[in-house]
Amino acid sequence: MKRLLILFLLLSCSISILPRISCNERSILFVLINSYDQIFVENRVITIYELKGIIKEFIDNPNNANDYSDKFEWEIPYLGKTKISKGVICVMCDRSTTYQKYIDVQNEIEKALNELRNELAIEKLNMNYKRLNKDKQKAINWAIPKNITEPTYVYSIKNN
Repeated sequence: MKRLLILFLLLSCSISILPRISCNERSILFVLINSYDQIFVENRVITIYELKGIIKEFIDNPNNANDYSDKFEWEIPYLGKTKISKGVICVMCDRSTTYQKYIDVQNEIEKALNELRNELAIEKLNMNYKRLNKDKQKAINWAIPKNITEPTYVYSIKNN
């Protein structure tokens, strides 16, 4: 119980350092998995192998495209002024989606975020993310936040 309280306090402290941001529809990437285990992004069917690249492009948004997540600039320790994505990945599953497909999608999201964090660590600190000390890893995590939401309501995607 004591560990949970400490963890909660640490997480709430680190989150409060960043400003509160508003999220518009532009900054939400909807990933839908239907009852046939098909993955939809932006109303089109994609393969699991395409998902990581789509997520990386959405979060990174190097050309500030209107179709991808918005960003704001913030001073982050060790990194200086850094553009932070407002991107949120919204994963929605049909009640008949297999657990394996859900796990596959979560793994691809995790891989995309890990690659973005590693790329930023190399760019800003000349070191792989895993080799950084905890404070520098935390700074990278602030710059590339893990914003994933999973609505609790049940929906169904109809195939044409």
